[in-house]
Amino acid sequence: MSKRMTASTSISRRGFFLAGLAAAIAGALPAEAQTARQRRRRRRWRRRERRRLREAIRQGHAKPLFQVMRRFERRMNAEVLDVRFHERGPVKVYVFVTLFKDGRIAPFVVDAWTEQVFTPEEAKRHYRIKGTE
Repeated sequence: MSKRMTASTSISRRGFFLAGLAAAIAGALPAEAQTARQRRRRRRWRRRERRRLREAIRQGHAKPLFQVMRRFERRMNAEVLDVRFHERGPVKVYVFVTLFKDGRIAPFVVDAWTEQVFTPEEAKRHYRIKGTE
C-alpha cells in the first residue's frame, strides 16, 4: 500500500474520526451492549496511552495533563469532555473534545509542550501528519 492517501481512505478515516467523536460525546455504548472483549480491549488501550504519557512527562517531552487542561479550559471558556494523548515521533499532542457554553462540541489539538491550540485541520498542516485519529 502506498504512503499517499487516496480519496476513499481519507473519507473513511474522517468518518471513523467523526464516529469516534460521536461515541465519546454520547458516552459510548451502554455497558450491557458492550462485550467483555470490547471492554478489555478499551481498558488495555487506555493503559498503554497513560503509560506513554507518564513516560513523556518524565522525560520532559510533555507537560502534565491537568496543567494543560486547566489552562485550555480557562483560555477557551469551555469544558473538556474527553482527552486523548497521541505521539508520532517527536510530536506529542493532547486531543480535547470540548463543549462550549452555547452547546457546540468541537475537537482541538493542543501541543503537549508548548500548549499551542490547533483545530484538527490546522494540526495536520502544522505537524505535516496525515491525521490525528
